[in-house]
Amino acid sequence: MFVEYEFERDFADKACTLEHVISQAGADMGVYVFLQLSELSEFAEIAQQYKGHVAWVEDVASGPLGFLVDNPVVGLIEFSGSVPDSDPAGAFFSTDFPHSGVVMVSDAADFPATVQPVLVEECRPVEHASEESGDVITKLMQAGAFLVYRLDFAGAAGFLQEEVFIDTNNRGLVSGLL
Repeated sequence: MFVEYEFERDFADKACTLEHVISQAGADMGVYVFLQLSELSEFAEIAQQYKGHVAWVEDVASGPLGFLVDNPVVGLIEFSGSVPDSDPAGAFFSTDFPHSGVVMVSDAADFPATVQPVLVEECRPVEHASEESGDVITKLMQAGAFLVYRLDFAGAAGFLQEEVFIDTNNRGLVSGLL
């Protein structure tokens, strides 16, 4: 079971919610930034610059509809809470299109491998939606995430719509935001 919080922020404050939530994560927790990019090398550059490491990458443009994917390489960059000066929020907002990614927090050692099929399937182009596809947030929580952060641009008003999904056992991660 999880709860959803929504925040509307001005572009100037685009990372305040994410930075706050990440600051609440403990040293034993992993922070994972999932991105869709155009080149494999971009993952290594972002991981190096923001002090993370690439957990996995995959090209989702295979198949007959692959030409429809603007950013065909998807991947997960892992950040450890024990690494000083790591900046997952900076990595997330370092791309032109951060709304095509999510940030997750988990303490499960096998989280990167467990979440890979869920995220790859979500990004792979399909001819018709599967009836069994389900909600990606529910699948991420079942894979071991106890926090999922994503955003969308709310429109021409210059605001970001931030969504934070928290496992009900970990509501303390959003303390001070409500």
